[in-house]
Amino acid sequence: MPNVARPESLTSFSDLFAEFASKFNIQPRGIFAPNGPFIFFPVEHYDPFNPRIRPAINHTWFKTNGVLPDDKKLHQTTLAYASDFNLLITALFPHGLSFFTTPMQIASLDHAMWFHRPVKTDDWLLYVVNSSNANAGRAFCSGKIFNKEGLLVASTAQEGLIRKV
Repeated sequence: MPNVARPESLTSFSDLFAEFASKFNIQPRGIFAPNGPFIFFPVEHYDPFNPRIRPAINHTWFKTNGVLPDDKKLHQTTLAYASDFNLLITALFPHGLSFFTTPMQIASLDHAMWFHRPVKTDDWLLYVVNSSNANAGRAFCSGKIFNKEGLLVASTAQEGLIRKV
């Protein structure tokens, strides 16, 4: 697992988004809301309303917003759901783009996931995503998910369509 700042020292994505939402009188919903299904803590500062060019790598701590029953399939299912977040946006970083500032069509074309070890999604997980290619309207991203002890619990891969509208 990469040596990155721990979630306790970071600001949640919902708190970062709340600053913007209050300026424009927007009600945050879903992953942007403090009561959403997951809590995300980005390691690198990312301002989706003022994107800058940066390498195509993203580190994000996350967990469910609440405690889940001790059910292996439930934790794998919630991890599969959460794994879709942060993949394709990582491909935008080297281009200085954000779907908040540039009208875009973004869609997953395929998404694969491998579970390596048991996982608890109601405890901190680090999602490390990189994008090795973004060209001609398509992007490829891959990710590794580590538990807080540093063990690799899952891997992901996704190809997506990304186009300016």
